[in-house]
Amino acid sequence: MNNKYNKIAVAIIHHKSIDNEHEELSVSHAKKFFKDYDVYSVTPSGVEILNEFRKIHFEDKFFANYVDNNYLRLLPKFYEKFSNYQFLLIYELDSLVFADNAIDFCSDQYDYIGAPWVRYLDNGSIEFIGVGNSGFSIRNIESCLKVTTSDVLVNTPSSYWQNIGRTRTGLNKLISLVGCVSKLVPYRNNIDWFSKRFIYGPKRVLAPHEDKFWHIHARHFNPDFKFAPLMRALEFSFEHAPQFCFENNNRQLPLGCHAWFKYDKDFWLPHLLRGKC
Repeated sequence: MNNKYNKIAVAIIHHKSIDNEHEELSVSHAKKFFKDYDVYSVTPSGVEILNEFRKIHFEDKFFANYVDNNYLRLLPKFYEKFSNYQFLLIYELDSLVFADNAIDFCSDQYDYIGAPWVRYLDNGSIEFIGVGNSGFSIRNIESCLKVTTSDVLVNTPSSYWQNIGRTRTGLNKLISLVGCVSKLVPYRNNIDWFSKRFIYGPKRVLAPHEDKFWHIHARHFNPDFKFAPLMRALEFSFEHAPQFCFENNNRQLPLGCHAWFKYDKDFWLPHLLRGKC
């Protein structure tokens, strides 16, 4: 193997045998275009599938559903498994890759790159609203570990009081004073506490997708955490509105895509390795 490829690992995360044509196609693309890379099949303990790839196992509980698997990707133990590499490419089996130059998107200028997110406007137009889809993404492992092991508190007592306590009255104000004191206790106010509440909290605002955590909250725990700029993200991947992304990427295909059969499947059909799916 060329040594330049040693800086990146590819993680195919799944929990069961490959049992549909979309996943088979995704694996076919991975075999062809990641042949020079270290590719890992990331599965529950004892599950052995995709034997042509290297193996990494985690506890069964992290593969019970997509929520639990999203939580796994916010834990230090996930990134520590790949600590021999500088970058990690997540490749879910609703992704496709179209070229072998993933290494070109491993940059010290940013810590995370994924397909841009879009918003559909009432007038029928589309606009970009950020970068961050995680299903086909590259992360800087050291930077992700800095976030997931950060000792930065979620709230200081003063910020908690300013945001919540100061406008309350009566008994609620007293309860808020107790809340302020609780913010001095790390296990109720640290990254572990916050990431679990982000994924599982009953009052969460967002769906429990770990890419939203990285996009919105990573910089709180590591202010130096950087996302790829929009145009570089377009060169890397499409998800929503692939035709719109294609036009904005100088009518060029990206390195890969995510959820290709969910969003405008017809756009991708001419680019599949084998026939129509």
